[in-house]
Amino acid sequence: FYMPKAVLAGIIMTAVFGLIDIREAKHLWHVAKPDLVLMAITFAATLSLGIEVGIGVGVAASLLWFVIANAKPHVAVLGRVPNSTIYRNLKRYPDAATTKATIALRIDGPLFFANTAFLSDTVSDLIVSSADKIINVVIDAGAIGSVDASGATALVELGASLRKKGIALWLATVRGPVLDALVASNLYEFVPSERIVARVHDAMERLESSDRQTASKNSGAAA
Repeated sequence: FYMPKAVLAGIIMTAVFGLIDIREAKHLWHVAKPDLVLMAITFAATLSLGIEVGIGVGVAASLLWFVIANAKPHVAVLGRVPNSTIYRNLKRYPDAATTKATIALRIDGPLFFANTAFLSDTVSDLIVSSADKIINVVIDAGAIGSVDASGATALVELGASLRKKGIALWLATVRGPVLDALVASNLYEFVPSERIVARVHDAMERLESSDRQTASKNSGAAA
């Protein structure tokens, strides 16, 4: 109470300077620029509006960014790495082999209300842009950690839409809770249980085996 305000201001300024982490800001600049922006927003709001309001602004901004970032999750078109049973992003593994008439893709993120349209549009664009007539779509769901009601419905509706076009939807590496939500949304009505497999390679093996059998029957009929 009896201390001059200039002394109190000096104490506060010293404490605030101790909270400024330049090294962490530089790290975020190189690793995750969105996190640096969120940090700057929280810092500015706390400095100008107060601690409680500033933290609230930071939390709100983080939630908003989460929705925006996951509205368009990363999608990778997959190919088989040579001499293996592993399927990876074609952009990172240009030598990876693809299967004719089949698109394999991986969705890296949860499925929820904000990205249901993105899922359908992405699959449709891949089918339209393919040089081959697509008859199978294999989705690696290993990176889909969760789905809400809208996400589960969207995936089931995708299976129904593809079936009308004569395209079979396969699901690989589906996590248990995700599969439970899909089954509750009548997944099996449009995607039979035999097209839900443990690995992308399992789906590809079945499709290649089916193609060989069809080719053998056709050659036998021609003879």
